Amino acid sequence: MKIAHVVRRYTRAEWGGTETVVSHTVEEQRKLGHDPRVFCTNALGGEGYPYFYPYWPMPADDKLKLDKKGGSPYSPKLFQAVRDFRPDIIHIHAGGRLATASVKCAKELGVPCVISLHGGAVDVPPSETEEMLRPLKGKLPYGGLLDRIFGLRFDALDHVDAVICISHAEEKRLQERYPRQRIRYLPNGVDLPCNEKRNWSGKMENILCVSRIDYQKNQLALIELLSKCRECHLTLVGPVTAEWYAEKIRALVKTLQLEERFTLIPGLPPGSPALEEQFAKADCFILPSVHEPFGIVALEAMAHGLPLIASRVGGLPDFVREGENGLLFDPAQEGDLLRAFQTLHDPQFCEKLIAGGYKTVEQFRWPQIIGNLMEIYEECQNGRSA
Repeated sequence: MKIAHVVRRYTRAEWGGTETVVSHTVEEQRKLGHDPRVFCTNALGGEGYPYFYPYWPMPADDKLKLDKKGGSPYSPKLFQAVRDFRPDIIHIHAGGRLATASVKCAKELGVPCVISLHGGAVDVPPSETEEMLRPLKGKLPYGGLLDRIFGLRFDALDHVDAVICISHAEEKRLQERYPRQRIRYLPNGVDLPCNEKRNWSGKMENILCVSRIDYQKNQLALIELLSKCRECHLTLVGPVTAEWYAEKIRALVKTLQLEERFTLIPGLPPGSPALEEQFAKADCFILPSVHEPFGIVALEAMAHGLPLIASRVGGLPDFVREGENGLLFDPAQEGDLLRAFQTLHDPQFCEKLIAGGYKTVEQFRWPQIIGNLMEIYEECQNGRSA
């Protein structure tokens, strides 16, 4: 089967959850004998096709902000390449115009298309959407005219053959909004060796968080936690997708005089020795996001044998079970994170969480996840031929 994966961006410089999923999907599909190809823009210097945002003016710094956080670009050459490839199915990993253009392309080719909602669709906080659109303020939009000319003014979710979501909460809301649509829950996976021989210290000295440095990820909550835990060191690892938020973190660290107990590493390649070293040095892992459609890194923390604390948001409660393989907290509830962290000072309890994490990881191996994805593809193809 020839599979076209359409992605907004695909670059190691800003690797994130979507790129991780697409990379493992392509790898597993090739192992099964299929021919998957990634079609993306060349945003952030990656290999791909040229694109533009339909707003004027569009200075370089605003374009960069859209590249990092989710603009809706045009990329005609990308879809010409998809047509030339002549896939048997198109798998969309983006929203906006890339999604509608993919649907239109699939209809022209007479093939099914599915869309994966890696960033969520119906549960994105309004404040996050407003911040993402900030670079477009004061600009003249001409995308609406182009959308009409090229026939892209429609809801992609209403026209694909299947919608794939990564949390049960979003699955339920999508089923309510699109009652006639094929909605399928398919979690993300993990492909790391379980570190069952990890020599865990039993101490809580080194806190690790691996995620984009971004307001969505809520790392400021960890700075507040650090100020209350005087024996701890906090390490944040991740590409900076909101520079103003990174500056806010640095400013708070300085104000609270935490410089000697704080490290910010602006991104390490996935699977790199340097990243593995950070996991090995950590005593626990905390993911404090205010919005998290799934949270692959929480599975990765489990696979590395780390006690886990995660926000009770998005897809995280689907696999982080309170007191069994991790702890959950409410990011909007003051003191809830500190309560959870203090619970980890019980070594026997932490060993229980670690053992539960290893068992959880075994249920999310990529071969199994992609096997389920191929069944969704087959269901869509059979639905077209019926």
